[in-house]
Formats: sequence, structure tokens, C-alpha cells
Amino acid sequence: RGKNVEALAELDALGGSLNTMEIVMKSFALMSLMRADEAIRLVESLPEADRKIPGVALIRAEYAAGKNLPAVVASNVVLAAVSPLLINRVRGLFPYLGEHKQWRAILDSDNENVPYTDCTHALIAVYAGLELNDIFRASKSLKAGLAAWPNDPRFIGGLYMLAARRPGSEWEELFADNIRLNVAGLDADRLASYMEYCFKISRPDLAWLLYGKLRQTDPRDPALYLAPAQFGAAWFIFRRHQLGIAAEDRELKIDLREFCRQTMNIEPFGSFWKRVP
Repeated sequence: RGKNVEALAELDALGGSLNTMEIVMKSFALMSLMRADEAIRLVESLPEADRKIPGVALIRAEYAAGKNLPAVVASNVVLAAVSPLLINRVRGLFPYLGEHKQWRAILDSDNENVPYTDCTHALIAVYAGLELNDIFRASKSLKAGLAAWPNDPRFIGGLYMLAARRPGSEWEELFADNIRLNVAGLDADRLASYMEYCFKISRPDLAWLLYGKLRQTDPRDPALYLAPAQFGAAWFIFRRHQLGIAAEDRELKIDLREFCRQTMNIEPFGSFWKRVP
């Protein structure tokens, strides 16, 4: 309640040894009074078994973040995460852990069974999974994030990375749906970046959509000239599976340039090709 001085006085008045809860309360009061070193020493004075209690471990992790000790934060968030009740506070340390590339600690301390309350935490968990090449965990985190924020454009990057690793999977379609639903609200920088994503996963149809929107948004944007130069060879290349063409391998591709030339003046193909940038 903000009465930290009074709390300290009452705890000191108890005399004798304080129990674990009282020590934690005193440490909190000291930290609130900007007496960080005293607060940390007090918690660190607890027996090892008490320091591993989830609530105490979380406090140690939060204190360590303030002292910029990423390894200490990493080891303690995993202990704290044993309690589902603390997961959201644990996730509050994900940005710090991500900044210091503590990917394993992020995965080991997350719990996808507890709904995310902050989109950033879900995104960091997805990225941690990808950094560790743990596609299963990255997928679970992304699904949990999408359950809370369906079609949120902040997930486009994660969807792209999973689609790139799993061509023709559900992630590609989720990526495509997200692009289509959000293209109208994307700024020029994102339109250009996501256009590159689309060409890299052989989805020129989506790249065309983004290109057209970018041309409307800023006709002088350099990406309008750079994209054809960089991806001209991929402008009409699709995976056969995407077009409904039988293929033994989902990654087998087909170049539609010749088909385009032959059907340019034949309807209904002609009308379609005229809309392609």
C-alpha cells in the first residue's frame, strides 16, 4: 500500500529471526525505498531451499534484471515458472531475456496453457523457439498468440518464418490470410518488407497484392523499382502444389511466364494478367 517505512518499522519491532515471508516483505519494502543492495542481500541470505521457492525465485529474477545479470534472471525464471500463477510476471521478463538472447530460459519458463495477456510475450516466445530450431514450441506459442489476437499483423513475421521452414503447411495459409486481411493498413516499409517475404516463399500472388498497395501508398517508394530488379526472376514462380498441380514434392515449382505470354490475349486469362504488376 506504499507504507514501506511503516512496514519496515513493524518488521523490525518483531525482533528475533524473521520467517521467509517476513524476509521477503522486508526486502520488498527496502527495494521500494530505493535501498536495492540491502533488499538483494536480504533475499540472498535465505537458505538455498527457500531461494528456490517459485515466488522467491521470481523476486530474485526481477532484482537480477535491475542489476543486469541475465544469467541469474534466466536461472530463476525457470524456477519461478513452476507456479502457473506467476507465469504472467515471468513473461514480463521475456523482453529482457530476449534482449540478452536467453532463448532457452524463455522456452523453459513459458507455459502455453496459460493464455498470453501481452502480444509481445507471445512474439518473443515464438522467436525463441525459432532461434533454438524448436519448431514445435514455436508453433505452439504462435497458435496461443493467434488464439488471443487473431490475424494481428504483428504475427506476420513469425508466420513467415514458420511458412519458410514448412512450405505448403498451414502456416503459409495463415500467413496469406493475415496479409490479405491487413494489407490495407500496412505502411510503406512493411509493404516492402512483406513483399520480399512473399517472393522468398514462392507466393508472388501475395507479393503482387502488396506491390499494388505500395504503388497506391507511395508511387515514389524505391521498393517499387528494387523489387522487380531483385525478384524479377521469381515474379511468376509458384510451387506447383499451390496451383493445384500434382507434385510429389511440395517444394517443386513452376514458372508461369510462358503461360502468361501465351494467354495474355485470351479471356478470362487476359483480364487477370492485366491486374498483375
